[in-house]
Amino acid sequence: MAKTIIGTALKALTVNGYSPIHGGTEYSLPTFNEETGEWVPGEWHKHEGSVEYSRGGFHVCLEENLPYWRALITRIRPGMLCNTFLVEYKGKVSEGANGFAVRYFRILRPIETLQPPGTPPEGR
Repeated sequence: MAKTIIGTALKALTVNGYSPIHGGTEYSLPTFNEETGEWVPGEWHKHEGSVEYSRGGFHVCLEENLPYWRALITRIRPGMLCNTFLVEYKGKVSEGANGFAVRYFRILRPIETLQPPGTPPEGR
């Protein structure tokens, strides 16, 4: 059952702003403002269909879900570099086993870069 919430979560995207699993959508990425030293959020994205985890909506997760997603990305896309972003979401939410689907979201700022197995992390 979907419910309406406003909050923050995490989303992994390729360095070009696509989903590493279902790469059909190019997302509006945040930009860094050199003058202010702050990140400017990307544009809001809206999912038009039903919001249901594993079926419809934009899929995001919490920090405790990251190990699952890192392992999945490493298994199905070996060597792919991804950035983990902090996102803001609102609207309908459908919870699932490893995250949740949302109606609206925008990307606020990068958190870290995921590296292929065996390479040192770049840090936060």
